[in-house]
Amino acid sequence: MNPGSTSTSAEKPKEVEETPAEPTETGDAEAGGPALNLADQAGAGEEDEETVIEQRGKLFLFENGSNAVKGLGQFKLKRAKEAEGGKTKRRLLMRVAGNGNVILVRPPLVSLG
Repeated sequence: MNPGSTSTSAEKPKEVEETPAEPTETGDAEAGGPALNLADQAGAGEEDEETVIEQRGKLFLFENGSNAVKGLGQFKLKRAKEAEGGKTKRRLLMRVAGNGNVILVRPPLVSLG
C-alpha cells in the first residue's frame, strides 16, 4: 500500500478459540459455565467412608398427621473403610440437591420387627 492512500477494507479480527468452562463448587453463572451439584460430591466427614448405595430421592417428615417435604437430593448408605472393634460402622446420609447441605444423618435400622 502507498503511504498516501487510504484503505477501504476493514481488518479481519483475530479468531479466538473458546474453551469450555470448568464447573466450580459455587458455579460460574456470570461466566456462563455449568454449576456443580454439591450433593453429588463427598463432603467433610466422608473421607474415611465408601458409598455402598446412592439414590436420588425426597425426604418427608411426618408431623401433625401429615407429610411435609424436607428436601430433595442424594441418599447415601455409607460404610467406614476401617472396622472399629470388629464392627463396620454404617450410616444413612442425605444431602440437598444444589448446595449439598446435610439434612439426614442416622444409623440404618437393623430390623423393623
